[in-house]
Amino acid sequence: MAVHDRTNLTVRQQAPLFGVSPAAALRVAQRLRPPPALGRAPPPVADRGAGGGAARTALG
Repeated sequence: MAVHDRTNLTVRQQAPLFGVSPAAALRVAQRLRPPPALGRAPPPVADRGAGGGAARTALG
């Protein structure tokens, strides 16, 4: 993966350098690549007053 990041060679061009098939080089590159970032988190659920003591407190 470091060779791929530091050169302009494609994975298929790098395969002969390591003596493997292009498919094997691509599998290794995909395995070593960091996973994609997760999607956006869902918006928080609004508090509907369940268990909220502040709404029940009366100042008298």
